[in-house]
Amino acid sequence: MNSDKLLCTFSSLNSLEKTIERIRSIYLIKNNKILVIENVDDTQELYCIYNAVEQLTPGWLSDTILIHRKRNYNVLYTINSLNSLICFLNKGKESKDFKIPWDSFENTILLIKNGELNIISTKLKEIKYDLKKGYSKKCQKSE
Repeated sequence: MNSDKLLCTFSSLNSLEKTIERIRSIYLIKNNKILVIENVDDTQELYCIYNAVEQLTPGWLSDTILIHRKRNYNVLYTINSLNSLICFLNKGKESKDFKIPWDSFENTILLIKNGELNIISTKLKEIKYDLKKGYSKKCQKSE
């Protein structure tokens, strides 16, 4: 892996801990941090979001996709879903110059499922740190 890659591994509430273990066994995670995002309409459906710095074992983790983020609005998306969104908003026309009203999609993940654009409302469920590898954020001493 030449540079950080923002990845999303799909999970369910029942298999979350196992999914986290699998992620950590395959990837070196930046800041030892995995964000767990939940589907607001189906709290059993979870998305584990993390920056993979290095791949520790060969192969690709199943149920994992490369994603991108519009940080200011907490929007996660794939390139295919972004293209579908532009086409949808721009009356069926593709455009590299189309300005997306990102604020309309705040706290969502945009995915393609069965060829259709899915806009899923999300919220942060928790942040998983690997405390065995150390907590990377610096704490300030209280006086």
